[in-house]
Amino acid sequence: MDVLERVNAATSPDWNEDSIHGTGFTGATGLGTKYNFPNNEMAATFHSYGMIWSPGSVSYYVSDTPNPANPAPYITYTTSSLSSGMVWPFDAGQANFIILNLAIGGDWPGAPNNTTPFPSEMLVDYVRIYTN
Repeated sequence: MDVLERVNAATSPDWNEDSIHGTGFTGATGLGTKYNFPNNEMAATFHSYGMIWSPGSVSYYVSDTPNPANPAPYITYTTSSLSSGMVWPFDAGQANFIILNLAIGGDWPGAPNNTTPFPSEMLVDYVRIYTN
């Protein structure tokens, strides 16, 4: 599950992409939604990125003013979001990991060039996990 996949795009405003992956849907075939920041604002300012998981459902939100008690998701995936051959992997009680990764280059959005900021950095204020 990708909660925060921030993309700096040289040709358009920055965006965030969420995605979920599992058997039959991974990489480019995963389920994902592009979140465009309002008013073409640069995504480099601080935001709260979140995922709300419950059995049979995964929702994502981006917020300037975090309200963990009442976040407003911009997309929700459910078991009915899957096509034939896809397996919902999130309700079996398996282990999950949190990975914080600053990736530069690759085929999305493209190889670094003279507009790529170096050095680059990712500033994280906090990581929280809530249970209900």
